Amino acid sequence: MIVGFFLSFWEKLRKIVKKDENFVFWFSLLFYFVLYFNPNNKTLLLFFALFILILFIKFKNLEEAFFWGFITSIPIVVGKTYSFNLIPANELSQPNPNNPEGYNVELVITTGNIIALFMVPLMFKTLIIFKKKQKLILDFSLFLLFLLIGLVLLSTLNSQNPTISFLFFLTFLEPPLVFIYARYLINWRKDKTKNILYFLLSSQAIFESLWVILQFVKNGPLGKSIEYFTGIVPFGLGADEDVWRYRPTGTFNHANLVAVFLLPIIILNFSSFYSKSKKPTRKIIYFLFPLILSILALGITLGRSAWFSLFLGVIILSYILEKKYRFSIEYVYEKWLLILAFLVLIISPFFLLPRITSTFNSFVEGGGFATRIELIKESLEVIKQNPLLGVGIGMSVPEMFKNNPRGMMYYFPTPVHNWYLFFASEAGIPALLTFIFLLNSCLRKIFFVRQKNTFLTGTVIAVLAILINGVFQPFLGSQDLLFVFLGILASVKTKT
Repeated sequence: MIVGFFLSFWEKLRKIVKKDENFVFWFSLLFYFVLYFNPNNKTLLLFFALFILILFIKFKNLEEAFFWGFITSIPIVVGKTYSFNLIPANELSQPNPNNPEGYNVELVITTGNIIALFMVPLMFKTLIIFKKKQKLILDFSLFLLFLLIGLVLLSTLNSQNPTISFLFFLTFLEPPLVFIYARYLINWRKDKTKNILYFLLSSQAIFESLWVILQFVKNGPLGKSIEYFTGIVPFGLGADEDVWRYRPTGTFNHANLVAVFLLPIIILNFSSFYSKSKKPTRKIIYFLFPLILSILALGITLGRSAWFSLFLGVIILSYILEKKYRFSIEYVYEKWLLILAFLVLIISPFFLLPRITSTFNSFVEGGGFATRIELIKESLEVIKQNPLLGVGIGMSVPEMFKNNPRGMMYYFPTPVHNWYLFFASEAGIPALLTFIFLLNSCLRKIFFVRQKNTFLTGTVIAVLAILINGVFQPFLGSQDLLFVFLGILASVKTKT
């Protein structure tokens, strides 16, 4: 009887994982669970090597195995860490509890960085083969990508500290690498490939959301090796922690980074509920469950900019799919989404409203709004002095401090909370404009596709949500994931 039960269970399991997307979902989820017990960085690298090997055995394609392995590594940001002191503590008003030595920047060699190194020769090999077969299409987006790399390199050479800037420039090359992979080496015309991305991101959402929830319950880090903070994090440093409780950071180094990581996944996930078919095409466990967990985790992080970006993203996505393309939410999910909306209303007084209410305190003297305005002023002064090449990657804060030693950097040494100004100050206005042109080159293709679908629309809105969030934060979230999305859009064949 017992043997029969296990044989029956094994047969059902084999049928489930027979589909590539189901295999990726369950295998990656199991893999993340195993990482909970990972002892150190060396074993972490070994685990990812085995993960990629199994993907290669499954797909019989080395480029795809490394690509999916790299995406799996995105939420894991720990690794060999190098810290550089750029402003000594004795030159600041008071020591920062996070950096008692002064203002430091950290360079982390992550597992994703090492995977990317192995992806480089594979990329060149495949592109050379495509070139010989005349399958390589060199379009305007690729030109803009290399122009962006060239401008950032010039900025690096112009830096006040070229050594540190060059180290960060090497990490800057990673997003363009995954863009080329997504653009040329991965076939997005196959529904299977799109589903693998859907399912892998759903698996990541479950993993990261559960980690955030567990940290929230414990009121601190779990003490595991894949967490950026493994010990006690100084309480009250995060915005509104002093009036609420610990803001979980997940496997990242800031609660807002967790929020913006989940942001595009939620939007892409939500787009999958729309269809023109009367029959349900998605399973609840793969899409609705990750969506509920992600929204709960997003609320816990107290990331207001991510909330706002998500709200706008969902409104725009729903309008386009329902009013423009005549899609509708599959009936099987309507009641679940209504229940989810009801639960959000119930918990909002405890999670959302206190954080939203505190926003009004930002406008008082010494509040967050006044601080952001001062940061913008000092950043604009840096851009005014270095409009063409900027001051080099990682050098904006020291340059603002140099310009005004008793200004905002004296009290609060941090980058300007606007990624566009931040990038322009470090890489120059031409580099920022090139990035914007690259965005336009990729995003505008959605208007010329032969057949409208929820995947491409969800991808576009996910990108827009990331860009909206960048107006309020010194980062775009996971730039690797952003450039994967841009590579997908660049690969779209348009009407002729």
